[in-house]
Amino acid sequence: MRNILARGGIEFLAVFLGIGLSFNVEEWREESQIRERLKGDYYAIQQDLEKDIPYLNQIIEGQIGSKEAGLKLIQILDDWMKKILLIMNYLLNPKDW
Repeated sequence: MRNILARGGIEFLAVFLGIGLSFNVEEWREESQIRERLKGDYYAIQQDLEKDIPYLNQIIEGQIGSKEAGLKLIQILDDWMKKILLIMNYLLNPKDW
């Protein structure tokens, strides 16, 4: 009887360890797949960013040009406003000239 219980205990332990090991192997396999997919996604993102860099540089250069043109326009408008104010001052107060 003792032999049967010992053998049954060993069989139970072997089955239990086998099931536990199979769960661990499956979990490891799934994590490995997820890790590989993430590496692929990161690589794809890196490739997309490398392709976008020249386009982004063109946009930046365009924005710099727009800024410079805007500053020139502001300077021209400022000069015109000073002249207009000077003319209006003369027209409204000719005696002061």
